[in-house]
Amino acid sequence: MTDEAIWPGLMAAIIPAALVSLILFLLLASAPAKAATITAKGNVIEIKGDIEFGDFDKFSAKLGAFPDTKIVSLNSRGGRARDAYRIGVLLRIWEMGTIVPEGQTCQRACVMIWAAGIWRELAPEAGLYMHCHFNVEGLNKVKDLSKIDRKTLKCADVANENLARYYKYFGMPQEAIDILSKSKPTDKVLVRRNMEGLIKPRSALVEISKPKRLGV
Repeated sequence: MTDEAIWPGLMAAIIPAALVSLILFLLLASAPAKAATITAKGNVIEIKGDIEFGDFDKFSAKLGAFPDTKIVSLNSRGGRARDAYRIGVLLRIWEMGTIVPEGQTCQRACVMIWAAGIWRELAPEAGLYMHCHFNVEGLNKVKDLSKIDRKTLKCADVANENLARYYKYFGMPQEAIDILSKSKPTDKVLVRRNMEGLIKPRSALVEISKPKRLGV
């Protein structure tokens, strides 16, 4: 999970910042960079692949085009924390749930999105992985995060503190939050699915629906 300094005053401005982002989206459509694949299927928005700059714009545009979607499905190794944070705040405002389907994984920055779900599910064969937040000088200019030598990186204390507040705000278990301060950038810590409060079951009224054919 990477980014330049992670949002001073994160929690104090969490909802106002999200509303500003939403207003800007309604007024101005931007051209997102090629990164995660974000698609709408029935009442589900699927996010697959690495989260990159511009993915918040792609997600908000998809949500604007399909406002009746209720679920965000995730399969991602992580990526840019800033866009993940903004996606998480927006889906919570929309009162959407989050899932990691069977056989899929949600890692690093992806967990920020999953944690924001009004309800959140983790399939039995799905994986959730976390590590500390780290900063890289000039990261905004780095096009391929996979080429960063993680062995030379150090955890960013202030960023971790802000991220811990973010997770606490969305009701993540303290045991999961503690991974931030007990891990290294090179780690890939599996979050135990039986942590109390990690999984929040959805309402029986919320079901996954398939896309409807035209004229049906």
